[in-house]
Amino acid sequence: MAGAVDPFVLVLSRDHERIAADLGDGLIHQMFAVSLDLHSALVLINHPDATARVTRAICGLDQAIIDLRGTIFDLRSPPHEQPDPPPEDRLEPSRH
Repeated sequence: MAGAVDPFVLVLSRDHERIAADLGDGLIHQMFAVSLDLHSALVLINHPDATARVTRAICGLDQAIIDLRGTIFDLRSPPHEQPDPPPEDRLEPSRH
């Protein structure tokens, strides 16, 4: 049947969209707020080692936000439009 959508793909696509919306609504905003708080705290820190550690934490949060946004973007892409994972990333069927 031409143009028919597989019900499984439709359900999966809706589920991905819901998950992406849930993540995007709150989690990224919370992480960004923490990063801003740490940025503002840097001026209060007088110890160089502590400053370096907080700076690394800020960088880690910023990278986590970037990664999370990428994941959300991937979840919002319909499954049939996402590229196949490389062979080494595919799950092997269990052999019991």
